[in-house]
Amino acid sequence: FILVELFRIALAYMHHNNVVPTVLEAALVAIARKFVMFEPSTGPASLMYAGALAVLLITVAVSWYLLVRSK
Repeated sequence: FILVELFRIALAYMHHNNVVPTVLEAALVAIARKFVMFEPSTGPASLMYAGALAVLLITVAVSWYLLVRSK
């Protein structure tokens, strides 16, 4: 996955396209994969980790949405 995204970013850069949307898409997929692989355990640390992932996912998603809407 990482190599494919790096290749897409390099191609966008070489074609003088904006690479920020591509980087944000890669970040969204990477964070979503963290959610899929998340295994909750007992205790508040697991809840804090899930909350941090949720905030990160929402932040990147809103950033990507605003960037796409601004064009």
